[in-house]
Amino acid sequence: WCMVVPFYCGMLLTSILALKTAPMSLVIVLRNTSPLGTLLIERFYPEPLRISGFMLGSICLMIAGGVMYVTQLPAENWKGIGWVFLNSIIAVVDRLLQRLLLSKEQCPVDISKTGITLINNMVGLLPVGIAAYAKGEIDKLPLVYGTLSHWDKFYIGMTCIIGLTISYTSIWA
Repeated sequence: WCMVVPFYCGMLLTSILALKTAPMSLVIVLRNTSPLGTLLIERFYPEPLRISGFMLGSICLMIAGGVMYVTQLPAENWKGIGWVFLNSIIAVVDRLLQRLLLSKEQCPVDISKTGITLINNMVGLLPVGIAAYAKGEIDKLPLVYGTLSHWDKFYIGMTCIIGLTISYTSIWA
């Protein structure tokens, strides 16, 4: 399962960089086009998904909406689009690897979903911690923490809980 962790970390790091340089709405709209790449690659899986006209129609609508959104995007937001695409590619590879390793037809990994979540997050701490250290964010932590209100700390704590929940439930998808 540890071959999934670099992609999980890559997804986290590129999403941070994408959100620093692009609006969240751009990230959400472009990430919605990810199923198209996933469907193309899954055609080569031993048990590919059956594609219906409704699935293709909804994906085409998502792409049309994404194109409409991007054409109206202010020029300063275009600098983050590369990070969003890289994040989408890494997320697709991450999900495809997870699907392959958890598939019943492929002799699934014998780890509980809780164990997989723990591995993803604990092993993922190392590269994310190195990136935070390299960007000088560890040194800023005490100063920034001192300026946080009780509500700020509450929201950060809730974000951590939500992040773990997303990590756990994404394995079920």
